[in-house]
Formats: sequence, structure tokens, C-alpha cells
Amino acid sequence: MEPFEMSLAEELNEVKKKLESLRLDKERTEKMLKERDRVLDVQMKELESRGKIQKNLEIEVDRLYRLNKLKSYCMRICPIRTLREKEREKKDREVAQLEEQKSADAEESKDELVSECSNSGTPQLAWKLRFFLWFSNFGSV
Repeated sequence: MEPFEMSLAEELNEVKKKLESLRLDKERTEKMLKERDRVLDVQMKELESRGKIQKNLEIEVDRLYRLNKLKSYCMRICPIRTLREKEREKKDREVAQLEEQKSADAEESKDELVSECSNSGTPQLAWKLRFFLWFSNFGSV
């Protein structure tokens, strides 16, 4: 072979090697770009998810803030009594009514006893009974 042919063959081999090297670089670059694209897609989905979560949290915070304002406004206008408070007030009223009824019954029975003593003709006994009843009422108050 002639030196000219050898140099052409060598050049051809170098060009082939260069083309092979460029093809391998292209494949590596495409692989790297695909991997970066996947990573960016994952990050984008994560950001979108975090954005949705943040939006929902902002809506919830806004609702809670408005609910708190509404509650404080309602408490200023008309305090709402709980069921437990209503039941307690109802029981207190019933107890007060029973006590009033008992004292009225006791007063009535005392008056009857005094009038019986007065009618029986022993006014001294009636005065003693009145004094005792007055003293017992005084001690209980």
C-alpha cells in the first residue's frame, strides 16, 4: 500500500472513531436529558401537590378565622347557653319552687294550728305556739 492510501485509511479510521465517540456522547447526553426530565417532572408534581395542600390549608385557616369572628360576634349579641346550663337552671327553678311550696305548706299548717288553739279557748297556748314558731323561723333564716 502506498503512503497516500495509508493516510486515507488512517483518516477514515479516525473519522469512524470520532463518529462512534460522537454517537456515544449523543446517547449519554440523551440519557442524561431524559433523567433530568423525569426528575423535573417529579419535582413539578411535588410542587403542584404542595400548592394544592397549601391552598386547602389557607382556605381552612380562613374558615376558622371567620368562624372565630362569628363566634365572638354572637357571644356579644346573644350569649348562647349550653344544654347543661339550661338543665341546671331548670333544676334550680324546680328546687326553688319546692322550697316555696314547703314553706307555704308549713306556714299554712302553722296558721291552722294557731287558729285551732285560738278557737279552742286557750289563748295563752296560742301565744306560746306563735312565739315558738316565730323563734324557729328566726333560727332557720
